[in-house]
Amino acid sequence: MISTNQIDIILGVDQCGAVDNNGLPKALPSSILYYTNKWQLYPEELNLKAFTREAIQELFLEKIGSSMDEQNIVIAVDCVFGLPRSTGLNFTGLKNWIADAGSMDGYGFYAAKKFFDSKIGAHEIFRQAEKQLNSGSVFSPYPLQKNIQTGTFRIWKDLNSWSDNSYSIWPFEAYKGAGKPWIIEAYPSLAYLLLQNTKRQFKINLPLDIQSSIANLDALHGFSKDHRDASMAAILTWKIANQGLREQRQVDIEGAILGYQERRSPSQDKNKIGSSF
Repeated sequence: MISTNQIDIILGVDQCGAVDNNGLPKALPSSILYYTNKWQLYPEELNLKAFTREAIQELFLEKIGSSMDEQNIVIAVDCVFGLPRSTGLNFTGLKNWIADAGSMDGYGFYAAKKFFDSKIGAHEIFRQAEKQLNSGSVFSPYPLQKNIQTGTFRIWKDLNSWSDNSYSIWPFEAYKGAGKPWIIEAYPSLAYLLLQNTKRQFKINLPLDIQSSIANLDALHGFSKDHRDASMAAILTWKIANQGLREQRQVDIEGAILGYQERRSPSQDKNKIGSSF
């Protein structure tokens, strides 16, 4: 388990599977919450070149003067880290799929569709959480704009540049310590719903406990929607970590979306954000 008072940096990352004219993936809209003598939001829009350790290290050193090696880090990324139960896989199977993505050529819509089409089989394409939240499936390339399939494929490919011991995936694995980020599946639409009871419509004021604890939140009003999405994922992570983020080693292959509690609509109990973690 790790709690807010043990975390130094929370990095929020909004997925982007789009490619440029050279077929290379575009930068990922990102946001940093970090602690010095108080928690603060980095007050400018950030763009992460790639979901690699090297790119994150470069971003931290340039923007907040911190090395990954010295910090306790949680990364909330808009990317799928779970599969439908009907696949019959376990966490090792998921890690194998991530490795398989790394061996595929190319990025973008068509490369992602080819990869997941090769994996789909005859099983159910939605996880329980995805059905209840009415969110996309990693096995579907739609909607065409920002579908979770293309973005997840890109993150999985980038993740292959990390060594296995340099990170862990929540909730399957325990936090490994300073310099080894805990990577969490975030869903920005759920963050808006839990923090503001809206669907991706940013309100003027966040809850009072967040306003009083995190500096520079006014900067959010000037952010693009994608950068606000990254920020809201980071802020929800901060909120839930106040109660403690715990691994769930008995969790099945569906994994967990940060803030989601199975079999209950999150809007029905906004005062118990993440209470099952």
